[in-house]
Amino acid sequence: MKITQKQYVLMSLALLMLMNLGFSQSKYLKISTNKTNDKGINYPPGTRFQLFDKNDNVVFSDTSTLKTFIIKEPYTLNISPSYKSEKDVYNLNEGKIELIATSYQWKAAKDPEKNQNNDYGTYAYDEDDFTNGLTMMKTMTISEENPKTYNATFTFNNGIVALYKDGKMTATLDNEVLKIEGHYLIYSKYGLIKLSFRPSNGETWWVFEPKN
Repeated sequence: MKITQKQYVLMSLALLMLMNLGFSQSKYLKISTNKTNDKGINYPPGTRFQLFDKNDNVVFSDTSTLKTFIIKEPYTLNISPSYKSEKDVYNLNEGKIELIATSYQWKAAKDPEKNQNNDYGTYAYDEDDFTNGLTMMKTMTISEENPKTYNATFTFNNGIVALYKDGKMTATLDNEVLKIEGHYLIYSKYGLIKLSFRPSNGETWWVFEPKN
């Protein structure tokens, strides 16, 4: 079947519309109160959450059409991060909760071996809001145990080295083993690294919360 020029243009326009729709739906979660700094508390795109009022009614969630909810009375926020099994629970009396568009686009997913940058995600929002000055270099290799997946080494500029190998994450600092919880919270004397790694294609998302 031969495609005409008009059909090609229409299909191209439809594809662009779908791409733009997909990007616009990528939003990260931000919690701001007078107890947080200007950067607030941030969670990656796709994080599940529910906000309950005093009667246990869900008034805001990751599926809501609202993008901002102002807190002026007691609410309970339950968040289910992808990097751990336990929920994060916040009892809030003031502040705001936002779903902010990232307008990000994953790259090099088809051939991760050709891209060994610190992240496969390029984000349009201010990266410093998430890394707080910490930088990271990622090196990936094909798993010998499962050649369809990748192992990775994450080297941070504060001396922390994290190693993902066949489903297990370990991390060290100055030759000392660091505590890791879930998938993956890495604790150190400098603060907390929240690291998410997808071994099937190398996609990585991470934030750093320094100690106060």
